[in-house]
Parts: sequence; structure tokens; C-alpha cells
Amino acid sequence: MGGPGRLGTVTTPSAPRSDKTTSPGNDEQDPGRRQALRVSRGVLVFSLLVFGALLTANYPLPWKLAAIVFALGAFGYGIYVVVLAIRAKTGPAVPMMVLIGAFLAGWMGLQATAMAVVWPIQSQYETCLSGAVTETGTRHCQEQYVQQLEDMTGRLLQMPGAPSAP
Repeated sequence: MGGPGRLGTVTTPSAPRSDKTTSPGNDEQDPGRRQALRVSRGVLVFSLLVFGALLTANYPLPWKLAAIVFALGAFGYGIYVVVLAIRAKTGPAVPMMVLIGAFLAGWMGLQATAMAVVWPIQSQYETCLSGAVTETGTRHCQEQYVQQLEDMTGRLLQMPGAPSAP
């Protein structure tokens, strides 16, 4: 009773299949799709590098140096992804977002490098903060940290042979 073609269903003969089928593993006939896939994978790797830089920048000092590696990797790979996106003609959104992310990654790298330069002072500050229980103790650690940074920058900015201030 309810066979094919009954109750309002229309059956049409299937179109002849060609040798070139579009499947997820067969991108050879569509270079635009392959380029878009490369861009999306590049954005994913770039995002993971930026996330790694953000995550390691918040760790205590020896691990904070890994943020430099992640940030440099994100910056360089971000520029590569921008070139890929421009060649794939993805429009302006992807290159602009990746460029902004790359420059933010570069900024994080500079901050992590600055922490590496003042490693002894930063390490002492982090140790002081971990032992500070009260707000007064935290304030004392911050004042000591600022004083040590001012002393260090004063020594760096003093020119050789210039008279020292009284």
C-alpha cells in the first residue's frame, strides 16, 4: 500500500556521479576551500599561542619567562596567518583581528621581557607578597618594590662622569 511514489512523494532518478566527489578529505578540486582551511587552522594555532602567553604571564617568575616564548611565537605566527588570510581573500575582518592579537602578543612579550630584566627585584616582590597577610604588609611590599625599581632606574640613567646629585 505505501510503496515508493505514493502519498505525495516524488522520486527522481539520481544524477550520474562523477569521479570527483566533494568529501572532507578530497580538497584537490577546490583550492579556495583548502586556503580557507589553512587560514582557520592558522587562526586556531595563533589563538592557542596567545592563550599560552596570557596564561604563563600570570605564573610566578621562573614560569613567567615562558610567556616570552609564547608571545614571540604568537607574534611571528600571527604575521604568517595575516599573509595567509590576505592571499585567501577572506576579507578584512580576519587579518585585522589577527594583527591586533599579534601586536597584543608583542606587548605581552615586552612586558615579560621587562620582568626578566628586573628578575631579582620582581622575585623579591613576589616572595614578599606571598608572605604578606595584611593590607599593611601588602602596602609595605609595594613600597619596597617601587623604591627598588626607582633605585635601579636611577643607577641606569646616571651617566658616567656626570656629577651625582646630593
